[in-house]
Amino acid sequence: MPKGKARPALRKYLSSSTDAEVKQKTTEGFGFVEKEIINENDVKAALSAISELSGVGPATASAVLSLYRPEKFVFMDDEVVECLYDRKRDYKLSTYLEINEKCAKLARELGEGWHPRRVGKVLWTASRLLATGRDLTASSETPKHSTGERKPKRRKK
Repeated sequence: MPKGKARPALRKYLSSSTDAEVKQKTTEGFGFVEKEIINENDVKAALSAISELSGVGPATASAVLSLYRPEKFVFMDDEVVECLYDRKRDYKLSTYLEINEKCAKLARELGEGWHPRRVGKVLWTASRLLATGRDLTASSETPKHSTGERKPKRRKK
């Protein structure tokens, strides 16, 4: 299943940045969030640095940062925005900061092993499953081998 919506008009802008510019801006952005404890100003600075690249806004910058520091950044998927943002969807920095904080809060509530990027992936998955129109709560059957163990194959005699 494809992730995100195609935005072909951005390709010409994205390809206008040189490799050196991409490296410089991402390195600059990473520099704001390398320390263990970061604040909202660090998040803004990191997103803003990467967003200086042509065709890159907070959503694309968040994709890069969520891979670099998943414990601090969610990817600004359309589906995640729609789940957590109660106004018309947009791609502003203020919108990103709001959904990132909501994902961080959910991750803290869920406990060990959870971080904003993982929360975002779960919200995206749930949104995509709900879009199929199936009632995900209707089945009371437990899938076989739900422990994750594989059933041994029978040997042919």
